[in-house]
Amino acid sequence: MAIKPDLVRGTEVLCHDATFLDEQDRKEYKHATLAEAVAVAREAEVSRKLIAFHISSRYRAKLKEASVAARFEGLDFEVVLVPPGRVFSLE
Repeated sequence: MAIKPDLVRGTEVLCHDATFLDEQDRKEYKHATLAEAVAVAREAEVSRKLIAFHISSRYRAKLKEASVAARFEGLDFEVVLVPPGRVFSLE
């Protein structure tokens, strides 16, 4: 389930779950897709970074493909995908 953009409007960095990279893999609406997280960040006018976390381990190999990140080129913010089991540190 995606965050309401008005709650995070104008933030520099948004952390959002993106359990599903592909909509067709979702059977329930308890977790967001990567596309939903990007849409929230766009609508909320995030200025620096969208950190997508809580990504399902089923995508471990797919996260290495450049095509996942390439879907979201041309945004006003960077999209960072945090692989399953990894800790992310913002510097």
